[in-house]
Amino acid sequence: IAGFRALGVTDVRIGSADWCRLAIALCASEYEALERVAESDEGDFAGTPRHSVLQLVEEPEHASPADLLELWELYVARRQKEGPMQDGGRRQLLAVKSLIDVTGKSNANDLTKKEIHPWHDDLLTKLSVRTIAKVYLPTIRSLFSWAVKRDLMAVNPADDVRQVAPKSVRSRESGYTDSEALVQLSAALTYLPR
Repeated sequence: IAGFRALGVTDVRIGSADWCRLAIALCASEYEALERVAESDEGDFAGTPRHSVLQLVEEPEHASPADLLELWELYVARRQKEGPMQDGGRRQLLAVKSLIDVTGKSNANDLTKKEIHPWHDDLLTKLSVRTIAKVYLPTIRSLFSWAVKRDLMAVNPADDVRQVAPKSVRSRESGYTDSEALVQLSAALTYLPR
């Protein structure tokens, strides 16, 4: 299950009901595979699974291609109707283009966590940590989350990818010093409109 999580195929959490169902299905699959090998050694090539979990499994539907740039345009159009992103998301578009450039994949459904992490590492060599944490990662996570909610993507491969933003360090206390306050107040007192 950890291997499938690393590939981005599943996002089940250890101990959850979904995790238990997946563990049972994987165990049943392994036993069924061993039985099929034993049957074929005996000359029986029918290969019919007996376990109920495998008999109910249907072929998964292949996710439709979801071009990242087309998804981005749909996402921006939706956000603009809601109010934000009136500039068309120009700054955030750089995150989408960077993801395509580094991974070499323009179909969002082809992306896995294994490709998101190298992209994140590449960003760390080119951009400030603050820009990554405040612009790039939230943009991709938000885009994919929106696409998953609208059934345009199966999973969000960037869901768990995070970057801690550094806290801004103040070189002084907030507010004015006494001398700065006197300068401001003196200017206000001596102000003459034109």
